[in-house]
Amino acid sequence: MSPTSPVIRMSPTSPVICMSPT
Repeated sequence: MSPTSPVIRMSPTSPVICMSPT
């Protein structure tokens, strides 16, 4: 199991930070 880390997901408009359980 990995701690919850914020990952940056590229969007057509701008990069958004989404929380991933991995």
